[in-house]
Amino acid sequence: MAKSKTKLAPGRANDRAQQEQIRKRRHNLFKRLKEFNDRYDMDIWLTMRMPSGWVYTFCTKEEAPPNEADLQIQGFPVIRKTPADYAPKAKRQFVVRSPPVFSLRRPQYCRNGGHSSELEAQTSHEPAVRHRNDRKEEPRTPIDGDSQYMPSPFS
Repeated sequence: MAKSKTKLAPGRANDRAQQEQIRKRRHNLFKRLKEFNDRYDMDIWLTMRMPSGWVYTFCTKEEAPPNEADLQIQGFPVIRKTPADYAPKAKRQFVVRSPPVFSLRRPQYCRNGGHSSELEAQTSHEPAVRHRNDRKEEPRTPIDGDSQYMPSPFS
C-alpha cells in the first residue's frame, strides 16, 4: 500500500522532517488528552483539520459533543479559548535598577597601617579593639628546664 503525498497549505515547506514533526506532536497531543481523561475524568472532544484536508477527531465518549443548547441548559459558564489567548505577550521594557545600598561598617585604615579604632583607643585611653589581622602573643613553655622558650603546639 503506497502512501499518498499530502499537500500542505500554500507557503509551507513540504519536507519530510516537518511532516514527521507534525505527526509526532499530533500523536503527543492525543496521548495528553487521553491522560487528562484518565486522571481527571474529563470528557474531551477534539477535531483537527490539517492543511492537507485530512480531519482528525479524538473523543473520550462515544456520544456527540454538546451543542450550544446543551451548554446553555447546563448552567455552568462556558470558557472559550482562541489562539489569541495564547499569543506571546508584548515584551515589557526591562529596567535595570541600581543595586540597593548596603551600609556595612568597615574599619577605617590610617596612613600608618593601623586601624582608626586603635588610634581612637590610644587617644581616649580605652582598650584597643582587636581585629582578626592583629597578632596574638603565643604562650611560651620551658623546654626540659632549659631557659629557652618555644611556642606551645597546643595553643
